[in-house]
Amino acid sequence: LFRSGPTRQWRRPVPEEHIKQHPIPVAAGLAALAGAALSLVIIFLLIMGVWLFAAHGTESTSQVMRASAAAWLGTQLVPVTIGATTIGLMPWGFLIIPADVLSKCMHWALKSAQPSKARDYWQTAFIFSGIYALLCAAVSLLASTDTLSTHVIDAASHGLVIGLLVSIGSVISYAPSRTILWDRLSHSVVTGLRIGLCAFALLAFVSAALTTASIIIHWSEIKSVVDVMAPGSVDSLFLMLTTIGYLPTASMWSLSYLVGPGIHLGGKAVVS
Repeated sequence: LFRSGPTRQWRRPVPEEHIKQHPIPVAAGLAALAGAALSLVIIFLLIMGVWLFAAHGTESTSQVMRASAAAWLGTQLVPVTIGATTIGLMPWGFLIIPADVLSKCMHWALKSAQPSKARDYWQTAFIFSGIYALLCAAVSLLASTDTLSTHVIDAASHGLVIGLLVSIGSVISYAPSRTILWDRLSHSVVTGLRIGLCAFALLAFVSAALTTASIIIHWSEIKSVVDVMAPGSVDSLFLMLTTIGYLPTASMWSLSYLVGPGIHLGGKAVVS
């Protein structure tokens, strides 16, 4: 007479039939390769659009491809050297491009590998991150020239850190891993993590609000600088996109100012 309702499926979802099952090293390697290739293609299309529509000289397609590779590493906050000048402060906003692509590829790797133990999840994440770091180093080696280059060690280390952050976030957000990983943590640990994340989110929101208010207050000065640097409409558009990419960086500066450490300007001046 009494029948139990359907069991919850978010912990053990039905495997997707269109995803072929692979061993953990193969799935992680394919996912890292796909993530690097897809994000690199996206950056290449963006750079090609800038090169076609903005004012450019006699650059060849191969030079544009090398510049796209350097820009791809730049989206992962790898310092880029142009001639004798090194640009170390990269726009944090463009980090969302490789991070989003890597997240989707990592979720595919988890569905393909179908790990069953906590060790299998972390093994997938570490193999994924290691292979991605090697790919970043390879791109740095192949794309660097005398006039435009990135350091191999920087490319590998940044790729490893980003790969670890994205893969660990994917493992934590992946439904089956919640039973294996989260349910084993004590209530006090979970509560502490939630409080810490909420506090950081609140500080990030306040810093973003202060940055927005500062932009509104100083809008006339910003517009004057833009008119001087990019008088054309197309140039202004691309400069605006670059500025948007730097907004998260400015927000983190505001956050550092709010919590006390402040920021260094030019290595000498300190705002705190």
